[in-house]
Amino acid sequence: RRRRRRRRIDARVKVHAAQLTGAMLSTIILVGLHRIGPTAAFVGCHKLNQHRLQSHAQLATATTYRFRICQRMRMHRPNNPVSPSAAVQPRFLEGTRKQDQVKVSPALFAEEKDCDGDAKAMELIGSEEEWKEYYDTADGVLSAAKTFGRKDSEEDKLAVRVYLLRRESIVPIRLPTLVSKANGAPSLSTTTNDGVDSSLHSELEVQKELFCEASSLTPAQQKLALRVLGYIGNYCAKKRACLPLRVGWHKLKEMGAPPRENVLSTYLYGLALAEERDEEVTTSEEVSISLPEEVATFHDSLFQPTEKTLTLRIKVLVQKGDAVGAERLLEMMPSNKDGGDFRLRTYLPILELYCEQGDIGSALGLYKRMRRAPGVHFNAENYSLLISAIADRGFFRDDSAPIDGAADIGYSPAMGSQLLSALISEMAEDVLEITSSCASQMRTAFIEGFGLNLDDEAKEQFNEDPSVVAPSSPFDLVVDRVCVDEETAICPRTNATLRLIALDKAQRSQLHDTLEEMANSQYAEYDEKLKQRKQIVEENDEGYAAKQLRNFAEWIDGRDGDPYTAIVDGANVAFFGRGVVEYHHVKAVVEGLEKMGENVLVIMPQKYLQRKFYIRKGNVQDLNDRDWSIVEDLIEKEKVYEVRKRCLDDYYWML
Repeated sequence: RRRRRRRRIDARVKVHAAQLTGAMLSTIILVGLHRIGPTAAFVGCHKLNQHRLQSHAQLATATTYRFRICQRMRMHRPNNPVSPSAAVQPRFLEGTRKQDQVKVSPALFAEEKDCDGDAKAMELIGSEEEWKEYYDTADGVLSAAKTFGRKDSEEDKLAVRVYLLRRESIVPIRLPTLVSKANGAPSLSTTTNDGVDSSLHSELEVQKELFCEASSLTPAQQKLALRVLGYIGNYCAKKRACLPLRVGWHKLKEMGAPPRENVLSTYLYGLALAEERDEEVTTSEEVSISLPEEVATFHDSLFQPTEKTLTLRIKVLVQKGDAVGAERLLEMMPSNKDGGDFRLRTYLPILELYCEQGDIGSALGLYKRMRRAPGVHFNAENYSLLISAIADRGFFRDDSAPIDGAADIGYSPAMGSQLLSALISEMAEDVLEITSSCASQMRTAFIEGFGLNLDDEAKEQFNEDPSVVAPSSPFDLVVDRVCVDEETAICPRTNATLRLIALDKAQRSQLHDTLEEMANSQYAEYDEKLKQRKQIVEENDEGYAAKQLRNFAEWIDGRDGDPYTAIVDGANVAFFGRGVVEYHHVKAVVEGLEKMGENVLVIMPQKYLQRKFYIRKGNVQDLNDRDWSIVEDLIEKEKVYEVRKRCLDDYYWML
C-alpha cells in the first residue's frame, strides 16, 4: 500500500511539472506571437492545462481563443471589450494526442509597410455586423471535428485559424479585370478557346504572390485555408446566411488562389439569397458593386458560364439600362444557340427593359428567341407586357409605321390589326385565360396608343360591364371584355366561336399507349425492388400492369349509366395534411363535386380499401367505423375503382 501511495504521489508531481512546463512554453509562444501579457498568458495556459495534459501549441491556440485577444491582429469580437476574464472553452481541443506537439513559428504575418518603412494601418474587413456573423460562423466551422483531417498538422491548423479570424487585410486586393467586368459587358479579347479569361488568371497570380510575400502561410496552409472557406460557404448556404459569406469572399480574393467551381457556386447561391428575399444587408464601403454579380463574373472568367451566373450578370446590366449589352451576354454559351439551358428569369429582365425603353423591334426579336427556347414558358403577364408595350406606341393602328426588323422574323405586315391577330394567336397556344389586371393593363395601353381622349374616371368606367356590348363591324379592332355564352361559346362582340381544347383521335391513342408502357415499366421496377428486399412477390403474366389499365378503360366505356365527369385521386385526397388515410376528406370532395352537378369516380389503391393496412414501415392503420362506412358506401354506389396491388393509381385517373 505504501509503495502504491508513493507511486501515485510521484505521478501527480510529474503531471504537475509537465503542466507547468507546457504552460511556460505556451506563454513564450503567446508573448512572441500575439504580444499578450506574460502573466495573463501563463495563467490562462496553466488553467487550461490543469484539466488535460496538452501540447504547448494547442495551449497557445486555446488561450488565444479563450481570451479573444490579439493586439496586432484585432481578433476580438466586435463591440465586445477585450478582457482576460471573458473565457470560452474551445471545443476543438478535445482528443489531443501527445504526438501532435509541434513547434509554432513566432511570426505568421508580416506587417505591410509604406515607402518609408513605417508600418501602415491595415484595412478592416466588413462592417461590424458582417464581421461578428463571420467570426461566429468561422469559429464554429474551425471547431468542428470534421473540418480537419489526420494529415493536417497542429501548426497548419493554428496558422489557418489565426488568418481566418484576423479582421485586418494583409494585402490590398488588386483585380481590376474583375471589377470592370462586374460593372459592364465583358471583353472577349482575352479569352481562350475554352472561354476562360487569361487576364484574370494573370491578376490572380500577382495577387497570390503579394499575399505569399506579406504572410508566412505555406502552400499547404493556403490550401487548407481555401478548403475551410469552402466549408464556411457550405454551412452558410444550408443556414441561408449571407453576411458571413461577404467576409469569406474578401478572404478568397485576398489569397489570390482560384477556388474550385463548386465553391464559387456555393458562394453565389448564398450571396444571392439576400437579394431574392429582399433583405436589407449592412455592407461595408468595400462593396461597391453587388457581390453576387461579382462572384458570377469571377466564375465566368475562370470556368464556363452557367445559366445562374449569366442571369445575375444580366441583372446588373439591366439595372444600368444596357439592354443590348445584357442580350449580348447570352452569346457567351456557344453550345446553347437555342437557349436550351436558359429559363424565363434569364430573358425577362431584358424584355422588360426593351419594352420600358420603347425599343419594340428588339423586344419583338427577343420574344421570338424566347419562344424557341425549350426552357421558357410564357404566362399571361409576359404576353400582357409585350402586347401593352406595342399597343402603347400605336403599332396596332393600321396607319402606323411598321416595326423595325419585325418582317425579318416572320411578322408581315409588321403593324396593325394583323400583327395583333398573330400575337394573340401565339398567346392562345400558351395561355388559357388572363387576369383582370392583365386585361386592364392592355386596355389602358390601347386607349393611349389609339389616342382616345379619356380622363382617368372614364378609363376606369371604360367597358366596366362586359354584359352590355354591341356587335362590331368586320374591320374593327376590338379590345373588349365580354361574357361568353357557355352553350354556344360565341363572342357577342365579334361573333367569333371560341375553340374547344380537346385531344384528337391520334393524340388520345398516343396518350393511351404511352400510359400502358409507363405502367409496365413502373410495375417491373417495383417488383425488382421487392425482390432485392427478399420479399415474396406474386408472379404475374408479362404486361400485367398494361392489361389492368386496359380493363379499366373497357370498364369505363362499357358500364351502364351516366358517364363519369370528374375523377378524384383518392389516395392523394385521403392523405392530405395528415399522413394517415382520412376518408371523410374523400367524402367531402365527392359531395362538393356532386353539388356542382358532376358524376364522380374515386380512384383508390386496393390496400386502402381494406379495414387494416400498412401506411409506412412499421405503422399500421385500422380504419374506424365512420371511415369504414364511407368505404362501403362508395363501393355500393360504384363511386370507387379499385387499383390492383403494385399498379400505380396515377395512370388510371390520367387515362
